[in-house]
Order: sequence, then structure tokens, then C-alpha cells
Amino acid sequence: MSQLSLRIKHAANINEIFGTKFEAVWLCRALTQIERRVHKAAEQWCNGDINEDRYDQIKEDALYNLTQLLGDKIPIKINSDPRGYALKIPDEYVREHDLKIY
Repeated sequence: MSQLSLRIKHAANINEIFGTKFEAVWLCRALTQIERRVHKAAEQWCNGDINEDRYDQIKEDALYNLTQLLGDKIPIKINSDPRGYALKIPDEYVREHDLKIY
């Protein structure tokens, strides 16, 4: 499966889970932009390049943007560990609601 078809499938899953109807490539780009911004901030915070207040503000902005994009029915958490993805749906929620997402 190509990268593009994987992204389209992932976006379809996100649209189904959140009840949205965004075009697949646009949605993936929007979420990737938010994820990269928060991930970079987590790296900077861990390296001491920004303080905790600045990092918290970036996280708040990201959560606000995510709420504007996807709504607030499903929890999204910010992972502060820069070794993984920055945006996550809590595992418990995924299992409890049998969400088809990776």
C-alpha cells in the first residue's frame, strides 16, 4: 500500500471516529502540522530551549486548534515525550469504544 493510500485510509478512519467530513489529504496535512508543532515544542522543552510555561501555551494552542477542527467529543491528549507521536487518543478510550485507528 502506498503512503498516499495509507493516509487516505487513516483520514477516513479519523473522519468516521470524529464525525467529520474533511477531504483526506487536507485533514492529514492539518493534523500533521499541529502534531509537528507540538512535537518540536516537546523536544525544545526537554532540551531546555523553552520553559514550561511556553510549552504549556503551545499545548493549549494545539488543543484549541484540535477542538476547532475535530470537536471535543473524543479526548485527545498531548504526549510530552518527544520520542513518540505528540497527539494521541488515550488507549483506554480506543479499546473501550473499539476504534479502528492506529
